[in-house]
Amino acid sequence: MKKECILYKTLPDGKVMCTACSHMCQIEPWKYWECGIRKNIDWKLYLMVRWKALWVHVDPVEKKPLFHFYPWEPVFSWWTAWCNFHCLYCQNRQMSQIKWVDDIEYLWEDLPPEAIVEFCKQNNINLLAATYNEPTVFFEYAFDTFKLAKQYWMKTIFVSNGYESKFLWEKILEKRWEKYLNKYLDAINIDLKAFNEEFYVKLTWWHLEPVKKNIEFIARQTNVWLEVTTLLIPWYNTDPDELKRAAEWLASISTDIPWHLTAFHPAWKMMDVRPTSPEELLMAYEIAKQAGMKYVYVWNVYLPWYEDTYCPNCWERLIARAWFNARPLWQKPWVCPKCGTKIPGVWK
Repeated sequence: MKKECILYKTLPDGKVMCTACSHMCQIEPWKYWECGIRKNIDWKLYLMVRWKALWVHVDPVEKKPLFHFYPWEPVFSWWTAWCNFHCLYCQNRQMSQIKWVDDIEYLWEDLPPEAIVEFCKQNNINLLAATYNEPTVFFEYAFDTFKLAKQYWMKTIFVSNGYESKFLWEKILEKRWEKYLNKYLDAINIDLKAFNEEFYVKLTWWHLEPVKKNIEFIARQTNVWLEVTTLLIPWYNTDPDELKRAAEWLASISTDIPWHLTAFHPAWKMMDVRPTSPEELLMAYEIAKQAGMKYVYVWNVYLPWYEDTYCPNCWERLIARAWFNARPLWQKPWVCPKCGTKIPGVWK
C-alpha cells in the first residue's frame, strides 16, 4: 500500500525533490530514484511500502550495536528494502539491494504501526529499531510507528548510514531554543564507514562529509543517544594514519561517544577481500584509546575483554559481554562501584 511521503518538494516539469536524505534526489514522473521505494506519481512522492515490512526480528539491543543504551534489553527490529547507499560489501544485500518490482504484494508482510506496537506491548518489549536496511528511505513508516510507540513510553532507535537531511531531523526531533530534543527518536548508531572520501565514492557511491556533519549534529545539538560503528576492511580503511585522524576527529566532538570497531567478513562484491585480523582490530583499538576515546569496543570476532565496558578512571570492569549477552557488574547503573565515576549512557 503506497502512502504519500512527508519529506518532499514539488518542482517544475512534474518532478519532485525527495528531502529525506542528503541526496536531495530530483525524481521524474513515474520514476523511482536512489532508494528504490519512493516513487513520483502524478507530481507527488509516495513511499511504496509504507505499511509493509520485508522481515521482523527481536534482537538484543547490543546487536544494533548499542552498548550504552538500555543494555541487555530486547528490541523489536523491522525493515523494508533497498537503501540510499550501494556498499559493495553490504552484508544485508538481500534486503538493501533487492531488485524492485511493482507487484510487491506477495513479497512483503502487512505490518502497520498498530501491529508493531501491539506486539511489543504483549511481549513486554520497550525498544523499537528501524534497522538492517537504511531507515531514512522508509522514514514515514518509521516515523508513524515511533509516534504511536511514544504514547506507550517506548524507546526508539535508528541504525543508520548517517545520510539524513536537516528536514528529517526537524521532523523527528523537537527544537527548543538552540537544542533539538528526542521527541520521536531516542538513540542512533551511525556508520562512519571510513575517514577518506575515496572510500565513500568507490565503495558506497556517495560522500563522507554529510555523515560527519550528522555525527557532529547529533552529538552536539541533540539529546539523542549516539554510538558510532566502523567496519574495518583490510587495505581499504585500516591505514593507521587514517584511523588516527578518525579517532582524533571523534574525540574532538566527544570522548564519551562509544565507538564500535568491527571485523569485516567477505560479502557480496568483495568476496576476494580477506577478513579483518585480530591484530588490525587491536591496532585500531589502541589508536582510538590513545586519541582519548573512553569507550571503544571490538566485536564481530571473538576477542575476550574488548567487548566489556570499563571505568575510564580506574579501569574497573562494569559490564561483561560475550557476543550479544551482557552482564552488569555494578550495583548502581551508570556508577563505577570502585571510584564513583558516572558512565555516560541511557540506563534502565
